Amino acid sequence: DEEPMELDQLEQQLTSLRQQTSTLSVIIRGDAEGAFQNVASVLSACRRAGVSDMGVSVRMARKDE
Repeated sequence: DEEPMELDQLEQQLTSLRQQTSTLSVIIRGDAEGAFQNVASVLSACRRAGVSDMGVSVRMARKDE
């Protein structure tokens, strides 16, 4: 929900939500400026929280004309 948080906070929140519903899905949004390691870290936190339905959405870099 576009709320900044540390990875451990994210994992705790996802774990709590996962206990409330069996149909939790997560979409991770990234952009061309961000490091892929950040996306990988979030994916890992999702897995540790028991989330199996994940997707990644990215914003492509613009070509300067």
